[in-house]
Formats: sequence, structure tokens, C-alpha cells
Amino acid sequence: MLDKLPTELVLTIAELGAPQIAPDRKSLAIVRRRYFVSLAAVSRALYGALRLYIWEHVQIKGDEVQTLVEMFTRDPRSAEFVKELVCTDFSQQAFAKLWSLFPRFLCMLERLPALKHLQLRNVLMSKRLPKIKCLESLCLDGRVRVHRPLGQDVPIMPDAIITRHSTASKKTLRLVDHDVSLWLEDRVDRQYCLDALSRVDIVEVDVVTFTNTMVALPLRTSAAMPCFLLKARPHDVFALLEDGFPAFPAWFPARLHIWITNPWLTLDCALACFQRTMRALCSMAASTPHCKLRLSLPAGLGCTVALRDLTAKRMPVYEVLKELRRCNIPISFYEEPRADDSLTVSAHKKLEWLGLEDRKGYFTELLQGRCPDPELRDFEVVMVD
Repeated sequence: MLDKLPTELVLTIAELGAPQIAPDRKSLAIVRRRYFVSLAAVSRALYGALRLYIWEHVQIKGDEVQTLVEMFTRDPRSAEFVKELVCTDFSQQAFAKLWSLFPRFLCMLERLPALKHLQLRNVLMSKRLPKIKCLESLCLDGRVRVHRPLGQDVPIMPDAIITRHSTASKKTLRLVDHDVSLWLEDRVDRQYCLDALSRVDIVEVDVVTFTNTMVALPLRTSAAMPCFLLKARPHDVFALLEDGFPAFPAWFPARLHIWITNPWLTLDCALACFQRTMRALCSMAASTPHCKLRLSLPAGLGCTVALRDLTAKRMPVYEVLKELRRCNIPISFYEEPRADDSLTVSAHKKLEWLGLEDRKGYFTELLQGRCPDPELRDFEVVMVD
């Protein structure tokens, strides 16, 4: 019956019925795609209507490359809808089998007109890297290298993919569990690496990658460098500050955005650790005036602690926030499906939902700007895709 309805109505019904809950964005994309595929199996007409949802997010492993290339060769229209592509585990063994296929695979990447996000995880690529015109974000996760048949494989330089050919107005480079010092293996000098970083707008890193980057490529507080976005738990940030603080003023980026993940997830990330970390940030801000520091916190502060503890924890958290504001550190709150939460969370992008995660709404007045204390008003609230 659905295949008899107008396309616009079919898409609306499909979107309303699709899964909206998942522990993280990757899982959400997978379960939604399975739903749309099962719905599209009813008829060819439904498949034609739902292709833009089915092919929006694609994940492949090394042994699945040939299937994907053949699929898009038979049905090139589907390639027009791919916005995000995740490639994982292109091993040496798989690469040997795929060598003759790679030219077709790279051409396929260049023929994905809507591709905006590319993630490469433990991937071996050929020397000819793809030219993707509208790419907005590139994620290098783990060991991502270029294969040399007669020599040692070398790390991929990200500027070869995201900055030389992309015409996107804003470019993001994500580095996960990545050793930037490996970029220097192939007789590449530090200035070339710094230039590669300077051509993107945001460099998103975890703690390990951040430390590796700062040590391998001292940024010398250059204003030409992009904003570094560090995503980490409070105790990891505190350990970083405690271990490296004496050296920070010499090689800290000029713009640093610290994104705190759920502070209540484990016992070692309890209130005391959160307070200690935030006060260390205040000290750092005072000691590094050249660094423009900003902070993002999860909107569901306190969401995984017992209800009886929420009231007691609210006021100490408020005091910490006031200290941060007195240090002129901009603070925003974010909401998104998060892999590091012990609760599944809604993917609905409605501001009314913010603050409901703590059940009794102990932080809702903060997020809605209704705190009696004027120092706790006018926080920025952002939704994250």
C-alpha cells in the first residue's frame, strides 16, 4: 500500500517510523538503515523513494569494497545520496586482493557528489588519493597509511584529501588514536605538517592524539593554526594538565575548545574530579592569556547519578560554573547520542528535551536561563548532529 502513495508522503511516514534511539550516532545510523532497507524490500517503487535514506550513511570493510563498487556501477543513482562513508580494516592481505580494484574504488569516491564526511579506520590506501570536492570532514582513526609496492608504507597526509581539492567553506580534521609523529617518517619536515593543519578550520582530537600532536609539532601559539577541539573525560583532562602544565605555555594552540564528555559515568569521574578539573582549567586560563579557551559540557549533567545525590551535587556544580565564567571561559552545553553514556538517549533535535535527562529537572533552570543567580544565565545551548 505504501508504494501507492506519493513519494513525499512515503518519506514522511518512513522518517516518523524510523528508530530514533541509540547509544551513539554510529549505532543509530546502522539501525535506521536496516529499517529503511526492510521497508524498501516491499517493492521497487519503495526502494526508489527510500534510496536517499538507505545510502545516506555507508560503512564498509576491506572485503566489501568490490560489492560496493559493483552496486554503484549497476545503480549509479544511489551514489548520489551518500553523505558519509566509513572505511575500516583495509589490511595488507585484503589490499593485495583489491589492488586491481582500487582505481575503480577511488573513481567511485570522486563520483559521490553529496559525500561530506569520510572516515578511514586502520586503512591502507593506494598512492593516488581521491579528489573529493565537497568534503567537509575527514577522520583518520588508528593506522591510516599509503601503500608503496616497492617500499615501506607511509602515513597519509590529510591535506592530500581534504584541503587540496575540497571547496567546502568549513573543513574539519578528526584524529582518533593517531600518532602525528608518524607524519614525519617520510622525510616530511615539521613546517609542511603545520601548513597541512593550518588549511583546516578545526582539528578534533582525543587526549592521546592531542599530546602526540603538541609534542611532535610545537605550534608556537601561532594564530594561523586552526582551533583544536579536545574531547575527553574530566579525569583525562586533569591528568593532561597535571602532567604537562609546566610546558603548556610554550606549545599550546592559540585556540582550544575542550569538550567534556559525561563527568558522572564512573567513580573516578565523580564530583570531586569534575571540580578539580574545572579549577585546573581556570588556573591554565590565567597562565596562558594567549590561548583562547572555551568549554563544552553535556546538557545532562548528573544524569547517571542516583536521584538522592542530584540535589546535593547541583550547587557545587553551579559554583564551579561561576568560577569558569569569572575566568572569562565561554561555556556551552551540548546534546547528542553519546557512546560513553550508560543510558540510551533520544536523537530528537528538540530544545524542549534538554535537561529532561536528569529526570527531576535539577539542571533545567540552568539550561533555560532561569537561574536566580545572574552569573548563571545566558549559557549557549547547542544541538550536535
